[in-house]
Amino acid sequence: MPQDSIPSVSRTLADFVAASSWAEVEAQSFEARRSILNFFATALGSARDPVVAAAMRTLSQFSGAATATVIGHSERMDAMCASFLNAISANLLDFDDTHPDTIIHPAAPVAAPVLALAEARGMTGREVLTAFILGVDVECRIGNAVSPRHYARGWHITSTCGIFGAAAACAKLLGLPAEGIANAIGLAASQSAGNVENLPSAAKNVSVGNAARNGLFAALLAQQGYEAAPRAIEGPLGWARTMGDEPDIARLLDGLGKTWEIAKNTYKPYPAGIVFHSVIDASLVLRERIGRQVDQIESVTVQGSALLLARGDRPVNNERDARVSIHHCVACGLLLGAAGVKEFGQTTVVRPDIAQLRQKVRAELDREMPDGAARVTLRLSSGEVFTETVISPRGSQAAPLADGDFEAKLREGVRTGRSDWDADRVIEAVWRLDAVDDIAGFMQSLRPPSASRRTASTRISQDLKGTIMSKTELFEKGLKVRKEVLGEDYVNKSIAGADEFTRTMAEWSTEFCWGALWTRPGVDRRTRSIVNLAMLGALNRPHELKLHVKGALKNGLTKEEIKEILLQVAVYCGVPAGIDAFRNAREAFNEVDAAGS
Repeated sequence: MPQDSIPSVSRTLADFVAASSWAEVEAQSFEARRSILNFFATALGSARDPVVAAAMRTLSQFSGAATATVIGHSERMDAMCASFLNAISANLLDFDDTHPDTIIHPAAPVAAPVLALAEARGMTGREVLTAFILGVDVECRIGNAVSPRHYARGWHITSTCGIFGAAAACAKLLGLPAEGIANAIGLAASQSAGNVENLPSAAKNVSVGNAARNGLFAALLAQQGYEAAPRAIEGPLGWARTMGDEPDIARLLDGLGKTWEIAKNTYKPYPAGIVFHSVIDASLVLRERIGRQVDQIESVTVQGSALLLARGDRPVNNERDARVSIHHCVACGLLLGAAGVKEFGQTTVVRPDIAQLRQKVRAELDREMPDGAARVTLRLSSGEVFTETVISPRGSQAAPLADGDFEAKLREGVRTGRSDWDADRVIEAVWRLDAVDDIAGFMQSLRPPSASRRTASTRISQDLKGTIMSKTELFEKGLKVRKEVLGEDYVNKSIAGADEFTRTMAEWSTEFCWGALWTRPGVDRRTRSIVNLAMLGALNRPHELKLHVKGALKNGLTKEEIKEILLQVAVYCGVPAGIDAFRNAREAFNEVDAAGS
């Protein structure tokens, strides 16, 4: 497909994203839920990892309003910080999903910002699934256009292409028109980064986190009118060529809206690089074949493609090396008969028997073997030779994981990640994601109360409600009522504008003014609005009065009734207070009328 036959890659993809609705993607929603369940499983498995803890400490000093959940924790942060943290958690153990044509791990850079933004804005499960499916399609199609050269050149394709999926998905959630979505994709091109050299270190995960966070950032910038070059991806000096590739436009756009990249997604049964899974499967079979003769192994030869050797023929110094090591994968399969999180942990990595067996493993190139396949041959001290070849490992498209495997993986993630989240609750909730009306409530239901709110500072408010209610519940109830009375846009902006100095006051007022008081059954909201207008008018609080005039209209008061209340204020509190109150009420009426016209 010649490039001059389309407006631009960004605009063509943006037109597709803008025009797509739940009806177009619903058939892919089950696979999307499998992918998101796997995302939660891997993120929960890394929730307490020192790398995640260090990132949380770093970001907590700069986080804005705490509107988005950090998976595996009780704490929340702003949407951009939560996007970063949840993406690195999901990618940290090399246990995430894989798009086989590109080796992109699609969910981490897209699900993380989509869930964070949807939680902050109170969106529905179907909106989340729609945006996620479209985002995965965008990132993988752009990856198709530059594969396999892009990854082979050293670009970490999950990071470099994941940011495009994140930007497109978040722009869709924000309701941007095609022009805005195109700008978001173009802005993502200016922030795409990540290299394969960092694969054995946590620096690899930083670029995945940045893909999630900066994709959201690109969408938010586009929402505010930021523009990007139309051909930021495919232009002469655009993203693809700058990174060394002539983009294959036909491969990028063929079947757009008819075939879906998420339908190709695969999932890992082992927390290791996807190209090593055939090595593990073959080693597990060989262990069964040789019975109790593991201690008689004299040598092991692993044959595979150039990609397998380039990624995995390396010394093992730590657990990150182990996850991308041919030698350690063989040792796990043959000696331990398992290849889970524990088998790739540091305690196992330094075991003398494991290290000794790793030394017996040799890697050889077989140019006839496809990527992802492996042949493992072992020789016993008796001279016997055993060989096992695996072309399609467990978890691949030819041997997919069952739904129960995802659930088991999540339960194991909660256990190994030392999280206090309820695994069964997460599993049930994600399978029902398409029926969720409010992602904020969905995420809150998964998140246990923070430790500080479970102890003495947990403020139990039995006298205010007649039933025991924690501060967390008060805040969520208060936030809901506050949005219903004052308007969701105003409340979201107010929360986003809170800083470290003002956040405590904002949370306290939401909990006790709105959560504890406005939810009491003795007086209805209409009556509370009357009381508030009288008090705020008497106190001459113009900003708050304007807000509550608008709230009073939402709660059923008429302009005539508001006028009578303010006349009462003027009589009992003074004419100057009454004049100011009338002026502010008129401004509020005008703003409401203008918004409704």
